Order: sequence, then C-alpha cells, then structure tokens
Amino acid sequence: MNKLNQENGLVLINYKEPLTSVRGGYGYYGALLLTEDKNYVQCHICGGLYTHVGVHLRHAHQMKASDYKKRFGLGGKTALIGEGVRKKMKEICYKRYHALSEEQKQEMRKKAIPKTIEKNKTRRGVPISLEARNRVGTCPDQTLQKIRDCVKAIGKTPSRTDFRVWCNTQRYLHLAKYHFGSWSKALKRIGRNPSKNRVGNRIHKDSEDLLSALKDFYDTTGEIPTASNSHRLSIPSGEIYSRRFGGWQKARQLAGIPEKK
Repeated sequence: MNKLNQENGLVLINYKEPLTSVRGGYGYYGALLLTEDKNYVQCHICGGLYTHVGVHLRHAHQMKASDYKKRFGLGGKTALIGEGVRKKMKEICYKRYHALSEEQKQEMRKKAIPKTIEKNKTRRGVPISLEARNRVGTCPDQTLQKIRDCVKAIGKTPSRTDFRVWCNTQRYLHLAKYHFGSWSKALKRIGRNPSKNRVGNRIHKDSEDLLSALKDFYDTTGEIPTASNSHRLSIPSGEIYSRRFGGWQKARQLAGIPEKK
C-alpha cells in the first residue's frame, strides 16, 4: 500500500498504519520513504534524499547498510536504492549473465544452489524485522491499535477472552505477550488497567472454587476436564491447577471426577 506524506511529498512503500516516527531522525521505523517517482530514498539519519543510501551511509555516516537496517527495523533484503538505480543494476546483471557461455551459466547455477541452501539454514531462528511485521500488521504499534479497536467496539476494557473472541484468533494475544511481556502490560500501554473479575483474567484464591469449576464443567458437559478445555477458556487456566494441586489428575480426584477407563 502506498500513501502520500502530505508534509514532505514523500511516499511510504509497503506498510500498514500506525507507524512509529524515528526519534531524533526522519521517517518511520520499519519503513522507507521515497519520492513519488521512487528514484530517491530518504535517509533516516539526516533526512536527505539519495539514489543509493548505502553509498551515502559509508561516506556521510561511516555506517554499514546492515547496521542501518537493524537500527531502523528494516529487513535484511530491503534495497536502499531508488527505482532508477535498481533498473540500471538489473540491466547490467542481465547483460553480464547473457554474455556468459552455456558452460559458465551451468557452473554459476551449481555454485548458487549450495549457497542458497546454506543461507536458508542460517536464516532459521532469525527475528522477524519490524518492516516485515509492518507489512502484515503485526508490529507493536499495530498490535496496540488492534486492542484499541477492540475497546471501541465492545465499549469496555477487554479481557483475554473478549479480545480473542473479537479477533476470532489467538494470534494477537500471542503478539501482545511477545511485544510487551504480558496482556496486562499491553493494556497499560494504551492507558487501560486489566480487570481481575472476568473469566480468563481472574485470580482464583479459593481452592474450593477451582475444584467446583471442574465439577460444574463435568456435570454440564459430561466431559473429563483437561488442559485443552482450559486453553479454550471453558474453565480456569491449567497453570493454576498445576501450581495449586500438582497436576490435572490430582485436581480431578479432589473434585470427585472419575478418570477414563
């Protein structure tokens, strides 16, 4: 998605709002700003427009392109060049390749395959860049905006259950924990205090209440309560039963629920 920045006439490429402005610099974290013809890219550090930011970084800021990308949340494969330079480089590579003999081309392909395999191996486990998260709407700011939208839609501070049901997925709950450490901390980032009285967000202090919840679930559904039921938020968190009673089996025995035969 492209959007014109009305203040400076630059275009943001491949992003989803909201974005965080660079502190003490220019543009936004995880996104590139280009001129409308896409031939010039803005430097996040000085705000200048350049056809090749990588060259500019070496001479003006004594910085490697890889360090620049990490600092501003850009992907490792993001090209710091304008469209005009990209086309010229593509034409040069195209001419060089087709000037090779068929034997040279085959040799080049053989060398490229193991390099690609090795690169894919080293890429595993590498954190996803902010830029990549921006493109799919899962960066920290966008996760907070998702929570704000939920608050507006349901008219109250959402519990985990409320948010999961509203999103129709667990994905954004996981993202809230990943980005901010916990659901409570994510709520505090938008100025909301987590409630302690809602199902799925309640502190259970009475062991009898916990056992009664298991017995009620068994009497109502006829199913043996297990960890998967707690994952669906039908009953309190399974971690509480593990900490309080030492496991599900002991908790079911204390609640008077028969085991499967």
